[in-house]
Amino acid sequence: MRFYGLLKTIGTTKKQIKRILLVQALKMSAIGIPAGLVFGFLLGKILLPLILKGSSTIVATVSINPVIFIGSAIFALFTVYISCRKPAKTASYISPVEAVKYNGVSSNIHSRSNRAKNGTNGGKLHKMAFSNLGRNKKRTFITVVSISLSLVLLNTVYTLTGSFNMDKFVSKFIHVDFQVAHAAYYKYKFSAETPVSKTMISAIEGQKSFDRGGVIYNIPQMMIISKYDGNVEYEAGKIHLPDGSSFTSADIYAMEDFVLENLEIVKGRYDKEKFRTGKFLLLGLNDDDNGNIMYDKALYKIGEKVKLKAFQDASSTNFDDAKEYEVMGYYRMRPTNCSRCYGTVTFAMPLEELRTYDKNPIPMTYICNAKAGKEDELEAFIKSYTESVEIQMSYNSRETYKKEFEDLQNTILSVGGVLCLIIGIIGILNFINSVFTSIITRRREFAMMESVGMTKRQLRKMIIYEGLYCGFYTIAVSFILTIIFTLGVLSQLSKAVWFMSYKFELLPLLISYPVLLILSALIPYLAFIGVDKQSVVERLRIAE
Repeated sequence: MRFYGLLKTIGTTKKQIKRILLVQALKMSAIGIPAGLVFGFLLGKILLPLILKGSSTIVATVSINPVIFIGSAIFALFTVYISCRKPAKTASYISPVEAVKYNGVSSNIHSRSNRAKNGTNGGKLHKMAFSNLGRNKKRTFITVVSISLSLVLLNTVYTLTGSFNMDKFVSKFIHVDFQVAHAAYYKYKFSAETPVSKTMISAIEGQKSFDRGGVIYNIPQMMIISKYDGNVEYEAGKIHLPDGSSFTSADIYAMEDFVLENLEIVKGRYDKEKFRTGKFLLLGLNDDDNGNIMYDKALYKIGEKVKLKAFQDASSTNFDDAKEYEVMGYYRMRPTNCSRCYGTVTFAMPLEELRTYDKNPIPMTYICNAKAGKEDELEAFIKSYTESVEIQMSYNSRETYKKEFEDLQNTILSVGGVLCLIIGIIGILNFINSVFTSIITRRREFAMMESVGMTKRQLRKMIIYEGLYCGFYTIAVSFILTIIFTLGVLSQLSKAVWFMSYKFELLPLLISYPVLLILSALIPYLAFIGVDKQSVVERLRIAE
């Protein structure tokens, strides 16, 4: 400011001063923007594959599209331009006399703060340091907020990932140790040509680590002829005949004892002996993302009769051979007990009954459990078998879903961690800039204090106190913002995301606060070393 004031004394205009500042900023941008683009590209090149290495569906590629680089550069230049407007205006309007007296303190200070203070109480170092924080409130505010945001983001990421519930996630997809099927089944393309391999089932059941298992069979869709009243909920599952009539189609599954025993009956009950008579069905119902069964989608009530007919001839309207069943109960449909293609009415019936419609029903998938403590052993065998013997077969297990869950968790931690690091570095740089600017603009002030008896040790302590006060302000602001955001936003978010169970966390803040206080004391201490090397006379003679 003193420099620009001196320029004005020799005839420099306001427009020229603004231009000088803008050119300086553009020169710095000419170095900083290309460096930032290169660093950002390299950082993405390194981090993106690490973040997505656990994903089997996403390929990690870092784009070199010029539009991204040009857009980033323009945005950065626009930010620089906006940032320069206020300082340039301030420098251009200050008078030469004001510039020479400039000491970095805001001129918009209440008259109350300019009153003389009596007594020695205000001369204590910690009180002087506290008063000095108010000399440039905007700078202090920006420093505190920038560091606080990084701490809030850090705690948010940790709380978010810590609230992920692995049990909820895994149980949504699998409720047994292993599920084996043709690879097409996992791509939602199951058909009569993609059955699960019987030889693989035999190989699995021959392992010492194997406990129990069962096959789920399927046949082509059947017609439900007892209800054809145009129920809109099942319009997508209707079969339309040439005469204009339509019939609701049904997916029919037959399950071996192990599968039936592992079904979650959500309403009604499963009576093994009655079910084997072939006169009863179990109706499968989907659940929503939060695991709530959608009972309103049930086309039949428990105890209601259902008539089924196989699709022999879609144009036939003779239903005399249709067979009647009674709905025994509802069970929860899972990815492990259906074809993974939803939209039709789903029933489970005994295998013997299914064979009355099709003597060779399609073995769709096989689920099993390993003996206690032998899960890893059986999984190693299944993995080796699907990779080297029957490569068209595939499998899922609790461990594969656990790994998928951990990959999701690590991805969010990685992305959030990088963002925290970047914002944290920006905050610390703001603090360093604030401290250095304050010390540089107050060199003459420090020299005057030393000339009237204040020691360098006292000056150093005062500056450290200023840094610590800034650190304590940051702790208070970040703590309050974290509590508000965590309780107000994350707790509600956890209710909306089905695999989350909200957990209140403050551990990241408790770890970060001591580090923050150390930096708050260390940075002012190191910044003061440069001033400390100059003599009192040299600092008193500084004109700019």
